[in-house]
Amino acid sequence: MVDCTPDPNLLESMRSVGYSLNTAVADIIDNSIAAHAKTISIRYFDHGEDPYVAIIDDGDGMDYETAVNAMKLAGTNPNAKRNANDLGRFGLGLKTASLSQARSVMLSTVQHGRQNTLRWDLDHVARTREWDLETLDEEQTNLELPRKVRDLMPSTHGTCVLWRNLDRLGNVAGDSLQDIDQAMLELSGYLGLVFHRFLHPYPEDEIERISITVNDEPVPERDPFLVNNLATQRQRMQRIPGTDATLCGYTLPYQNKLTMEDRGLLDLKQEKGHTLFDTQGFYIYRAYRLITWGSWFRLLTRKEATKLSRVQVDIPNNMDDEWTLDIKKSQATPPKTIRDAMKRYVEKLAAPSRRTQQFREGEQKMKSYYDYLEESTNVVKSNANRNKIITILSYLLIWAFAMIVFWFFASGSDAMGYSLMFLWFILPISTFIVSIVIGKNNFWGKGKWAFTLFFGVMYMLAEYGTFKMANNIAFNKLNAPDLGMIVAGAIISAIGMLVGSLWNKKRHNQKKISNKKNPNLLF
Repeated sequence: MVDCTPDPNLLESMRSVGYSLNTAVADIIDNSIAAHAKTISIRYFDHGEDPYVAIIDDGDGMDYETAVNAMKLAGTNPNAKRNANDLGRFGLGLKTASLSQARSVMLSTVQHGRQNTLRWDLDHVARTREWDLETLDEEQTNLELPRKVRDLMPSTHGTCVLWRNLDRLGNVAGDSLQDIDQAMLELSGYLGLVFHRFLHPYPEDEIERISITVNDEPVPERDPFLVNNLATQRQRMQRIPGTDATLCGYTLPYQNKLTMEDRGLLDLKQEKGHTLFDTQGFYIYRAYRLITWGSWFRLLTRKEATKLSRVQVDIPNNMDDEWTLDIKKSQATPPKTIRDAMKRYVEKLAAPSRRTQQFREGEQKMKSYYDYLEESTNVVKSNANRNKIITILSYLLIWAFAMIVFWFFASGSDAMGYSLMFLWFILPISTFIVSIVIGKNNFWGKGKWAFTLFFGVMYMLAEYGTFKMANNIAFNKLNAPDLGMIVAGAIISAIGMLVGSLWNKKRHNQKKISNKKNPNLLF
């Protein structure tokens, strides 16, 4: 027999499994949930404190033997049958997750009011080169626990995992406390998504609600499916044949329909990984805990037309082997037998998303068309206003020309000729033609008929401003205007308006008949 006891340096090697701060803390929380915790508090150091991170829960706690087993490497058999809601797997999470972030990990647990505290210290192991798991008494425990952590320690049942000597945290987050705060803020968002069904269970979820805080701040609410949004389209849940796994598809409302609350629930941001396009795909849950998300596993191409599609995949913890679940519980790959069912399901799901997207694209095209029409209408309106002004100015110029000719170019001998040319020919014809133009183009709508009075008054003023005014000057007296000229001018204008209006109506009717014969011309 050969002694193959691993060298204590194995603990150093275990630090490179690949945990991030987010996945490491999530792994510890898995243990808390498995221990039926309802409240989980994460504390990290403030100004003036030695660096530390602590995860405290009010779960069942552990007796001494269970605590020792929890600190052993592979203390549980990964193939052993587990409770349906047990989030553990390999029996390595507590140790590997903790040591990936810190050189010292202390487990302090209380059960039935009795406290047991154990610690792995890599510097101590390196010095002694022994598998020396330290045991701390109550006094030593109180000295090691930061005051704020000690205040959160349960008195009857619960567990605290304390990380010290955080040599990896500075590499990830930076050395300043501001950088640490930012890293913890990102951690809070990550936990809000990964455990969102525990924080806010869906109606069909058979789990109890928990709370998670980071330095007393609740982790933000997340929901990648917006189940409470009435515009979200939910497909019928489908069980994968031969398994206990289920599929449930969702099609989100289009982006411009999302409220600020919706955007917060989806954690939508500008940067990569936080857009609708990036987060489409399958969401794999193991015992209600989110494992991986935002991938179609090459069953569907990620594209703009399917960015609203998400599929909730629930797998039990007895399918870990088939899904090749990794030690960090952050990656899982569907087996071939399940991929086929997933592919069929997602192809059906993609149709509503494509329709929603296509409808939106149609909306955009229609909006562009309406914008074009509005712009065109505005141009037409502008041209119409210009034509109105030109029409009236044309008449006023002719009228003014008549006044100028009479006072500056007509002599006594020309008076009769002027009368015949301007008052009884040019001005009446001008009034008639201009009125036809107004009626034909329906300038001012029904208000155009008011212009008959305008033309009547102008016709009267033309006569009064010439012959009558000349007579007043010659005989040094004031003659009243001839109101009959208003009636004459108004009648001439009204006839022109009527002719123009009938012309406009006939043209409109011809267009209607043409459109009925050729309806495609409308599009």
